[in-house]
Amino acid sequence: ISSIPRLLEQNKLPVDVAIIKCTPPHKGFISLGMGVEHTRDFVRHADVVIAEVNSQMPWTEGHSKIRATAVDWWISHHEPLPTTEQLWPDLIKSIHQGDHNQPKVLEKLGQNLIQLVDNGCTLKFGWSP
Repeated sequence: ISSIPRLLEQNKLPVDVAIIKCTPPHKGFISLGMGVEHTRDFVRHADVVIAEVNSQMPWTEGHSKIRATAVDWWISHHEPLPTTEQLWPDLIKSIHQGDHNQPKVLEKLGQNLIQLVDNGCTLKFGWSP
């Protein structure tokens, strides 16, 4: 994933159309809300950008803001964003019920992630920057 910007810059990963989700425009900008990742890079390199505008997408600052003029086509689709329970109902159910017959997904995630973190590093979890 970290090589995506380089691949886009080198034209090794061509982007014909970027389909994004965003907030409604405000003062000439849109916010990508929670879906930042490499979306800005794809928008910058796409021939055509289609934006699904959702008034329930939270406005976030920083790298999530792009100029509204970067969008070629707009589609309005206003509905609540999916919750964790809607996206992964079986995982959430097994966590809340303490179902030990389900695979221990969180434990396996932790075991894999801990291998990527050097001893002495600080991890921060939360919503604030």
